[in-house]
Amino acid sequence: MSVYLDFEEPLKALEEQIEQTKEIGATTEVDMTDKINELEGKLSEKTKEIFSGLTPWQRVQLSRHQTVLTHSLTSTPSLTTHSRNFMATGV
Repeated sequence: MSVYLDFEEPLKALEEQIEQTKEIGATTEVDMTDKINELEGKLSEKTKEIFSGLTPWQRVQLSRHQTVLTHSLTSTPSLTTHSRNFMATGV
């Protein structure tokens, strides 16, 4: 499951449309390749548009968001313990 920041919501919507279109193609055996390629092109364009115009605050959010994801995906106890201590004490 992916977690999206508020400014990434348009990307989430496009990714969901791509997945739904793929499912339709798989369940109905209708060739949805053209539609999928079109949506993937839109996703690529929207990604460039969003990330090329980030505000300084959005950059901070993105960097912190990636750190949280990295920490949540790692199984290193010291990082997990440090994260919990930081959240509890601010240190």
